[in-house]
Amino acid sequence: YLNSPETPLYHKSNVLYGLHRAKDAIRREGVGLIVEGYFDLITAVQAGVANVVATSGTALTEGHAALMRRFAERWVVVFDGDAAGIRAAKRSLEVFVTNGLFARGVQLPDGADPDSFIRAQGVAAFRGLVDKAEDLMDFFLRRTVQEHRLDTIEGKVAAVRETVPLL
Repeated sequence: YLNSPETPLYHKSNVLYGLHRAKDAIRREGVGLIVEGYFDLITAVQAGVANVVATSGTALTEGHAALMRRFAERWVVVFDGDAAGIRAAKRSLEVFVTNGLFARGVQLPDGADPDSFIRAQGVAAFRGLVDKAEDLMDFFLRRTVQEHRLDTIEGKVAAVRETVPLL
């Protein structure tokens, strides 16, 4: 695995890895899946999931959203199940909202990523999670409540500060 840096010729904030192969399936199914890494995408495609693209190890950007909007309005975020993946999924909500895209989010088990989950549980279990994905705003709110102690003023203020800009 090589996390390629930005260069004058390669702007990964404007590239969705695998889009050239996934675009027809995304259009046909009316929904795309977005994962974080190359191996997540490769394993999904090898397992028969054709409508998947990857952000190539960078946060979801306006450039990504512009590409995504060309192929579908509905997307499912399937980022890693660790704290960083959950933060990335939560941060992506603003990009989806401001670009008129509808998104749902999948919560993978802690420590799992799409690659390891498909290898351990199989593609049917993966598709089951995708089918049960919750609205990304609900995903965001649920995780925000879990992250902050709402039994304290500080926790409530932190949760509100994180949520209000999206509303």
